[in-house]
Amino acid sequence: MILDSIEEDSYLVVIGGKDVEDGNPYSNTTELIKFTAQDDIADLLETTSFWQNGPHLPYKLGKAASATTPDKKKLILAGGEKLDDLGYMTLADILLLQCLNHDCYWEKWGQLDQPRYHTVALILPGHLEDICA
Repeated sequence: MILDSIEEDSYLVVIGGKDVEDGNPYSNTTELIKFTAQDDIADLLETTSFWQNGPHLPYKLGKAASATTPDKKKLILAGGEKLDDLGYMTLADILLLQCLNHDCYWEKWGQLDQPRYHTVALILPGHLEDICA
């Protein structure tokens, strides 16, 4: 779940999945449910009419790790795997999803030191920095 950086709306985000149209095991889709503080999330999840297509990822992707930033205004997607003409490729890309005035978009944010997939991403509280260093 991420927050719009300008408006007060929140978005529940679903990324990727299998692309059933072309048989690719990965997808470049993003789907969103936008809701405000007054909305009942349980009611929204019971109907598919509130799901909206969001921005496409730059490529079809699977097995990536995700986490929201501490301010909940951005979603980080790291690593993963894609299938192209050369076969499966493990990725080191870090992508960032954010929404500004109801306009959501992905951007490349950086690179991991090593390509990886089937991993976990966590945002650790600042007071754990010394322990983890």
